[in-house]
Amino acid sequence: MENRYSPLPGQKNREYGYELAYKLAREQLVKIDDIEQQCLRSGARYQVVDSRQVIIIEYLNQSYQITLPDIDISLKNSEEKVPLRDKILILHYR
Repeated sequence: MENRYSPLPGQKNREYGYELAYKLAREQLVKIDDIEQQCLRSGARYQVVDSRQVIIIEYLNQSYQITLPDIDISLKNSEEKVPLRDKILILHYR
């Protein structure tokens, strides 16, 4: 019997896809003209800390912060590394 299903992408292709999705999501974020207004509309919190813009987003019952302009995504009050797939989802949350 013939296999009619597409094969799952290999690990290398999946990683490339994640990296591309992350890059595109970052590019879309920096294109937003009024980030403070966008935060108000989406329910995120906007702050300026040490002259840097910070967006606080609740994702899966945890607070994450996006620091601009370098778009560094971290779990608030934690040193735990944020997985790439979560970073992609967080950036699409707006």
